[in-house]
Amino acid sequence: MAATSDQRSGVGRKRRDLLRWSVLLAVVGALAASPHFAPRRRDGTDEDFRRALELHREGRYDQAAELFASVAESRPGDPLPHVMRGSAYANNGQFREAVESFSQALELAPDDAVVYLYRGDAYLRMGLRDEARQDFEAATALTNGDERVAAAAGAKLRSLATQGGRKGGG
Repeated sequence: MAATSDQRSGVGRKRRDLLRWSVLLAVVGALAASPHFAPRRRDGTDEDFRRALELHREGRYDQAAELFASVAESRPGDPLPHVMRGSAYANNGQFREAVESFSQALELAPDDAVVYLYRGDAYLRMGLRDEARQDFEAATALTNGDERVAAAAGAKLRSLATQGGRKGGG
């Protein structure tokens, strides 16, 4: 039985979505190396943060987001819990909440290219192509020689350009 064009486009969309999120996850390493993120603490929030990461890896995004929010309250100057909460929301399809979390991280680390990539991708999933483009352009301008971030931002901008006038979103 031959696949219909709708079935093929659905498979293509799933592959693109998987690729999009795999790029985001690949960039998480760059976050850890960023000078904006607070050093490890010994007040119990490290254990909560590790538990939230574990929940995130297990796909328990609602619980992870809740725990990352708690960690963020305990670490007011650290953008990483906001970024990870945004990631949990995005993986759960809650893109508006993801954008809010990434925006909170950017208030703390306004020149972090990776966070702009994350937020841009959430905007794109919401169909907000202009906002996504602005964030991908900001990420490109802020890469500071990080080839992975530059490549990811460039790929996203090229993807937007090849989509032309088509509406984005997911």
